[in-house]
Amino acid sequence: MVRFGMRCGSVVAAAGCAANFALHAEDSAPRTAGRPIPGLVISAETTVIAEPLNDLGFPDYVAALDLELGDGVRPEENFWIGFVEAMPVQAIGESYLEQLAQRPGFERALSAQPRLETIAGPNAAPDEYNRRIDLLQQAMAGPWTAADHPELAEWLDRNAAALDKVRAASRLPQAYAPLITGRDRYLYNVLLPHVQETRNVARTLVARARRSMAEGRLDEAWQDVLACHRIAGHLDRSPFLIERLVGFAIRAIAQDATLECLISPQLSARQIRARWSELEPLLVRETRAYTSLRAERLAGAEALLMLRSGRRSLDDMVVAAKVVGDGIEGGAWIDWSRVGKSLQSLIVQSGDVNATLRELNAHHDGIEKALREETYAARTAAVEAASRKNGAEGLPTPGQTALAFLFSGTNAIDDISRRSILSQLTAAYGSVNRAEVRVLTRTELLRAAVAAELAAREEGVEIEVGRQLLDPLRDDAAIILDPYTDEPFLVRRTADQLLIYTHGDNGVDDGGLTFGEGADADDIAVKLPRADR
Repeated sequence: MVRFGMRCGSVVAAAGCAANFALHAEDSAPRTAGRPIPGLVISAETTVIAEPLNDLGFPDYVAALDLELGDGVRPEENFWIGFVEAMPVQAIGESYLEQLAQRPGFERALSAQPRLETIAGPNAAPDEYNRRIDLLQQAMAGPWTAADHPELAEWLDRNAAALDKVRAASRLPQAYAPLITGRDRYLYNVLLPHVQETRNVARTLVARARRSMAEGRLDEAWQDVLACHRIAGHLDRSPFLIERLVGFAIRAIAQDATLECLISPQLSARQIRARWSELEPLLVRETRAYTSLRAERLAGAEALLMLRSGRRSLDDMVVAAKVVGDGIEGGAWIDWSRVGKSLQSLIVQSGDVNATLRELNAHHDGIEKALREETYAARTAAVEAASRKNGAEGLPTPGQTALAFLFSGTNAIDDISRRSILSQLTAAYGSVNRAEVRVLTRTELLRAAVAAELAAREEGVEIEVGRQLLDPLRDDAAIILDPYTDEPFLVRRTADQLLIYTHGDNGVDDGGLTFGEGADADDIAVKLPRADR
């Protein structure tokens, strides 16, 4: 299997409060027994859930969330079973697979065959590994044949059965991966190696699709592209924010190959419409329903309770300097050293734990309401307003915290602690909001590309600057709009391309230049070949 970014094979650990992005912590520190929390009230307003309880008298959040996620999921309909059974053991981890095999439906997690093999092997020298990764990246970038890259073609052929197994699993309607933790059962310690492997699989499927297109196997290429979007859809509905971000990344990885498959010159207009009808239900929609928000709410409450009970120390929880965003658009770059100081102030304070829990929940309520706004601009403004309303502005320095403790008492520390934690939560959700609008924009750009291609083929009409594009699958003349601006997309014609695009996060029209194509350029675009028109 491919290894990008997190090449050691582990998912990056990033714990602390509800941001809780990549949830894989080391277990080297000895476990402490902890103590019950005096005065803790178990209720929906404080601890969010009431049962089951752990040995210290507060909720066992892992057990509760695991039951929720697995409720009603049948093994024969579970995507993750087939996916894990096809992954390399060394990539997922033997210990993780052994634990997973104890769960219903996953009994063959460690023993199933065929399995994907890594692109360079576990003992490959760094130079050889990098050479093969570069080869794969070239294959993902455009059409190629076995004659162009015989070594890569042979590797893909050897992995065909395992890739087809993943492709079949992606069609299943449900996705539940049991919450496997390290030694201690806490949400910040949930292991997600299978999630990391979805990006590697997507890259491999895209490389194979590019070869299939060049060698005339259009339907095979299309099925690989659809599998990428189906896998991303399963991640969209996963419990943690990091999984949602990985799903966004997979859609970005598949974007260019998707467009190529959609508007191939070998397809008729009727075939283009049929393909769009098949793809469109798999794309991201603005449902405004974030399944991950509940998990993050639970993780925030749990983190506070673990610290206040003494079950886990600050050093155990703050185990990462940042979230590594290799390919994860909008990955939150959180300063976990500052989170640590913020959480430390919570520990030394003598404030009311129930009041702190209520404030964390109130902030989540505000964020959920903000993220239900209809447009990106409205959501962004609402997230910022929710931050201001809850006092989540301005990270205090350690010095400010110390001065508050010495001269202002515990009430001031309560306020500084609350602002510190809430500002980190707001940064995380704001980042997901920005990542989501980018993937929504790519969806609408694909829709616009299909509309433009059909107009050219069926009507002989080329779109012009300022022309409104209509949804090709609707009869109500629905205009395709840019999710950033809620206006029609920008259009630009070059000698050999038609560009349909929007500005990115910088708000600047870079003429359709995307990231890497110009200094500070970050437009989002689709490019339709037009050399012969």
